[in-house]
Amino acid sequence: MLFQLALAKCARFDWNAAIEVLEKLMEAIELPGLSPPDDLLRFAVYLKGAIYQSLGRFPTALVCYQHKSLTLAPANTSSTKFYTSPAHEFLAVLSALNTGLIISGPSHPNHSDFPSLLERLERQLPAQSESSNPTLSTVHPSLAAALGLLQALRASPYPTTSNASTQLPAPFPSYTDKGILPTKHHLQRSIHLAHASNNNHLLSILMTLISAFFFRGQIGDQALSSANGSRAVAKNAGMRVWQAIAGEMLATRFEGEQRWEEAERAWREVGSLGMRMPEGLWQE
Repeated sequence: MLFQLALAKCARFDWNAAIEVLEKLMEAIELPGLSPPDDLLRFAVYLKGAIYQSLGRFPTALVCYQHKSLTLAPANTSSTKFYTSPAHEFLAVLSALNTGLIISGPSHPNHSDFPSLLERLERQLPAQSESSNPTLSTVHPSLAAALGLLQALRASPYPTTSNASTQLPAPFPSYTDKGILPTKHHLQRSIHLAHASNNNHLLSILMTLISAFFFRGQIGDQALSSANGSRAVAKNAGMRVWQAIAGEMLATRFEGEQRWEEAERAWREVGSLGMRMPEGLWQE
C-alpha cells in the first residue's frame, strides 16, 4: 500500500511527499519479523532515485542507483545465477543506464567510472533481444536506445560545454570531425529504437542531442528546423527540461539570423518553462 501511495504522489507531482512515503516503506521493510519481497525494496530504491534525478539532485540519485540491491551482475557471473527475478535484472539495468547518463560528462567527479560501466552494460544488453526474461524482452528497444545514447556520449569528443541555463546530466559537445561518424550512428540507431518502442521521452532527448551535436553555432533552415522539431517532440512528451534546451537553441539560431522578434518569443517561452522547473534543473 505504501508503494502504491508513493506512485500516487508521483502522479500528482508531489515529489517530497512521495520521498517521505518511500522512506517510511524502506523503514518498514527493515522491521524484524517482516518478510516482504526483495523486489519491493528494489522498486522503492529505484523510484526514489528517479525522483531525485528528476529534481536535479544528482548526487543523491546516484546513491540510490548504486544501492547494493541494484548492482549489475559481475562480468564473471551469469545473469541467471546472479539475478533473483526478472524485476531484479530490469531495475539493475535501468539503474546502471541512469547512472551512466549522470556521470557521462567529463566534469563529473565519477566520470572515470563511465567507460567500465558502459562496457558492463554492453556485455549484458546485446543478448536481451532473445532473453528468457519477459520483462527485458518487452522493453528491449528502449533499453537498447538508452544504451545507444550513452555510446554516442562516449564517442563524442566533448570539446566544450553548453552555455544553456539548464543543469544537464552531461554537457553538450560542439561539432567536430573527431568521433562524428560513430556518434551519428549511435544516435540514429537509438532514434529508430525509441520510435519502435513508442518511447517519446527518450526520443525527445535524442532529438535534442542531435540538434546540439550537428547544428551548434549554425544558422539556416536546417538548423532552425532541427531545433524547432526537437522542441515540438519534447513538448508533446511533456519534457520541460528538454523543451527548454531546444528552445534555447532555437532562440540562439533566430538571433544568428537577426530575427529578433522570433528570438524574443522563444526566450520568453524558455523563461516560462524555467519558472516551472525544480531549482536543481534551472539557473537564471
